[in-house]
Amino acid sequence: MTRRNCLIKDSNTYKQIYERTYFDIEPKNNKKLSNKDITRMIVTSAILMALASVLKMFGIMITTEMRISFFQTPLILAGLMNGFGFGIVTSIGADLVYSLFSGYAFNPAFTLSAVYWGVLGGLFHYVVRKKGSLKWFIVVIGVFITSLLETHTNLLVTYILYGSGTTMAALLIKYAVLIIKLPLISIIVIILYNRVLKKLNLIK
Repeated sequence: MTRRNCLIKDSNTYKQIYERTYFDIEPKNNKKLSNKDITRMIVTSAILMALASVLKMFGIMITTEMRISFFQTPLILAGLMNGFGFGIVTSIGADLVYSLFSGYAFNPAFTLSAVYWGVLGGLFHYVVRKKGSLKWFIVVIGVFITSLLETHTNLLVTYILYGSGTTMAALLIKYAVLIIKLPLISIIVIILYNRVLKKLNLIK
């Protein structure tokens, strides 16, 4: 075998190794987004942002101190459909809109707890692109962990702002809300993924 043939053979070997490594690390869908896709992502994120704000303002009042809201679901969907960036921006925007129309002062610490849900949707988006599907148990585990992060972040902020008495009073209420919302949010996300997003190919 000549020196030139050896070099060509080695070059092809390195190329094959690179391609295997690259596609093992990167998500399966490496297709470049079109302007139409980007426009759709912006529009859907804006709609989901507005929906999240409305759901947060008009939650179900169980007691004067206990409210159940499902504003987290649109934030998850924004990240799931469009990725981390859109999930985070949608979460921040939804909290800003809520503060503007509800009369409550904007608090970045509480906004952080909303951003968790956009990040979770972004993680789901990555899983779908990498593995090709989203299993129900991944959704349940993700929602459970994010619910704990949100609850304890809000409790920490409440403790800093209002002291231990208010925090202890809110503790049991927030855990009760978590237990109620956890299965419902998981079920809604799983159904929407399987019945709508997956069938209409809305995850880019």
